[in-house]
Amino acid sequence: MQRHYTADGRPKHELTKLGMRLFKTHYDAIKNGTGSERNSTQYGQ
Repeated sequence: MQRHYTADGRPKHELTKLGMRLFKTHYDAIKNGTGSERNSTQYGQ
């Protein structure tokens, strides 16, 4: 399920520090198996 692109379609290596922080929050939620949809909606926009 691990992808090379973020929710907004940007490659991981082009993420800014802020983007990486938000992506890590989303990724951790996926690993934990809870709140992944909620986080993607909250931080995706």
